[in-house]
Amino acid sequence: MKIPKVKSVIRSEHVMRIIKGKSILHIGVGGATYDPALREKFLAADISSWFHSKIATEARHITTLEIDQENIDKYSQHIPGVYIKGDITDTDVLKKFRGIKFELIVFTEILEHLDNFHNAFLSIQGLLAPGGKVVITTPNAFSIFLFFKMLWWNETCHSEHTSYFSYVTIKRLLSLNDFQVESFMYCYDLPKATIWRAVKYIQAKILPQYSQGIFVVASRIN
Repeated sequence: MKIPKVKSVIRSEHVMRIIKGKSILHIGVGGATYDPALREKFLAADISSWFHSKIATEARHITTLEIDQENIDKYSQHIPGVYIKGDITDTDVLKKFRGIKFELIVFTEILEHLDNFHNAFLSIQGLLAPGGKVVITTPNAFSIFLFFKMLWWNETCHSEHTSYFSYVTIKRLLSLNDFQVESFMYCYDLPKATIWRAVKYIQAKILPQYSQGIFVVASRIN
């Protein structure tokens, strides 16, 4: 199936352009993991430049839904906003919001962790204001960097991931759950190392379809 010929953008920068001045819900702040060493490292880290910290400064108002209490405790000490402990796939999670709805829902780097997509999108539907949109980013199943490591029998997949997506599969998943793609592009994050920044930048410009991630803005089907 043919895919759209689109550009690749820097993930965090493009999200911030979209959310500026809006009332948003951020699903999953990120941080502590089930790995004890990584959890300890996160809890001691300076999070002032992390993704959630950045978008909190651009949004008019930010509410966060997060499954891990330690993540909530860490962020809430430094970043203002409303924090709600809960799971987006929980059918009762809407009760915690007491009817509050959002102009924009930021659902980035979460989809690939879930085991129940349908429940997640049902919850998102219930949290979107009329005309609201959801921003989704997730790893690209056709990222060139995934294939390189397989040459050495090394699967570049986080231990907590359940699935990877492409343009075709994300479009199908959204359609099955009464959403439609409003815009689609590829995306990537810039690493700190200068050489890898250059490699990713050049790759994204020349072969965007092999970028690290995919970036979707979706809306409900009326």
